[in-house]
Amino acid sequence: MRATMRPTRGSSRRGSSRRGSGSVAAAAASLFSIGAVLSLLSLLSLLASPPLIHAADPSFRTSGKGAVRVLALARHAPSSALLDIQTQWAAAVGVSITYSYLPEPASTAEYIAAVQSVCAASPAANTTASGNAAAAFDVLWMDITLVGVLEQCLLDLWAWDDTIGSDTVPAMLSSGSMRSKLLAMPALVDTSLLVYNKRYLSSHGYDDPPSSLDEMEEMLQSILVNERAAENYKLVGYTSSFSRNEDWMLLASDWIAGANGSIIDTRGRITVADSDFALALSKFVTWLNLGIMDIADIEEFGPAEALERFTGSLAVFLHTTSAVAGRLRDVGFDLGVVSVPALLPAALAGNAGTGVVGGMYMGVAKTAANPAAAVRVVDYLTSQSYQRRVFASDADTASGLVPTYSALCLDPAIAALQETTCRTHKRTLYTQRPTTLSSHLYPNVSALVAATLSSVFRGSTDILTALDTLDLDLRLLLGKPPRNATDVDMDPPPVVTKPAKKRLKYLDIQLAGLAAVSAISITVILLYRRKTLLENEAAERARLAKAGCDGGAGGNSGIDGTVRSAAIGAGLGVGLGVGLQGYTSRGQTGMAGIEIDMQPMVPLAHQTADPVDTDGDHDFNDVALEGYSESTRLIK
Repeated sequence: MRATMRPTRGSSRRGSSRRGSGSVAAAAASLFSIGAVLSLLSLLSLLASPPLIHAADPSFRTSGKGAVRVLALARHAPSSALLDIQTQWAAAVGVSITYSYLPEPASTAEYIAAVQSVCAASPAANTTASGNAAAAFDVLWMDITLVGVLEQCLLDLWAWDDTIGSDTVPAMLSSGSMRSKLLAMPALVDTSLLVYNKRYLSSHGYDDPPSSLDEMEEMLQSILVNERAAENYKLVGYTSSFSRNEDWMLLASDWIAGANGSIIDTRGRITVADSDFALALSKFVTWLNLGIMDIADIEEFGPAEALERFTGSLAVFLHTTSAVAGRLRDVGFDLGVVSVPALLPAALAGNAGTGVVGGMYMGVAKTAANPAAAVRVVDYLTSQSYQRRVFASDADTASGLVPTYSALCLDPAIAALQETTCRTHKRTLYTQRPTTLSSHLYPNVSALVAATLSSVFRGSTDILTALDTLDLDLRLLLGKPPRNATDVDMDPPPVVTKPAKKRLKYLDIQLAGLAAVSAISITVILLYRRKTLLENEAAERARLAKAGCDGGAGGNSGIDGTVRSAAIGAGLGVGLGVGLQGYTSRGQTGMAGIEIDMQPMVPLAHQTADPVDTDGDHDFNDVALEGYSESTRLIK
């Protein structure tokens, strides 16, 4: 009995007429040619050399024996631990499994062309697109995103046994099926999730991760305010990889599933232009303005950069995959793992969050030389019994993998060994990218979604226009009829339609700190200057008082009062000059006191005319003469 797929909601809301975005449409037009060229090459090659379709053998689980050749990329090769498990089973049932690896392609398009070339060739004369000789393959080991693209190359496994995959997680099974055919089975699956730094949560009073996007936003705002007050300005709340088409497709699939929607539903309808998805996008775009996300990440970050930010304790949450999370070791802080929180928790049907299915799938080539044995190999390597051995062997062998059978985590031994994996698995609503729903055009769909979301997050297109334009482009690409009206509800509109551009970050905090430091510095300087002035004034007064006493003593001694007074006057002039140079008002005060002290001592013989500034600079010598003359006039 075939597993059923999770139904998704369609939407038919009132709204305004469709709008377009010239830049995104232009980008879309350039992308259509990729799928068209690949489709044409595939069809021509298959028409030129029609593949031999073998009749299904229901007894394949016993009759299938002999050599089976698996074609894969070297970077997708199974680990030695997994190969050991496969070899033990194969020897027991009379099958041999050999892996052949294609040369590493420069692009996904090159890889697709190479596989399609091998599919179209006869089993005896298979060669790769690069010209290297290669044996015909029976089983294709492929990334999940290529299942629909390689539809023409693969057998329908349900034609051999319609119970294959009946206990598999529905979203994982549907990622390998299309048009009532099972083209590939999930073998080694990973899913999207959030990895988080437990230290940031616990140190700010949070014991558990968020259960919704709203809760996550509130949590991150609190953490970031406190961390930035402690001058941890480089910290962000959320980051991911944004450089590749599939990065954006994975994010979009998580976000729209959490809004109870889909890009393309299971009936093939385009449902991306949806009000709840628009609100979900507005939530994430708002995070740019709040500083929860950094615009620099959107513009620059690939998988390596995002991982470096997180492992460097510069991000609280990393949106990534279980495969990446499984490789994290010795990062210097405790890690937490949780499925992706939803905008609408009610859409999760009791689960904690979403997870987009990824990883490796296995399918049997239509040109397989030994199809019965090939189907038997695929059936075993994707079976519950094989996965039980994988997950029960040790933690490292299954690191980063997600069981495709929920029953595995009910086994106490596996649940204890894979505690984090099983805990997350039990509370995740798995969702899929439209890999098989868009067939060979999936690369174009992925590119359109990536271009649209990138334009929204960079601020060049508003959310509503972007979703309407994406809807139109997808309909043109997939040959679907246009809508009569937009499905995006305009009442009320999304909260944010454009993110902020790059700006000075944390300017208010920095200005407040600068003002505080400046005020303290100015206060200290003023207090120090006042203290210095007071000390100088006291010293000057003491010196002048001492000089006055010396003058009085000289006048009372009776020793040539005139000469002594003149000498004292000259000395006082010098002293007053120094005082005037240091502080003019102080010198004037001292001068007045000295004139009074000198009055009784100035003899009549020393009367002079009004002083004249003989050298034109009115320096301390002139001031001294002025004082002496004034004293003389007062006595006169």
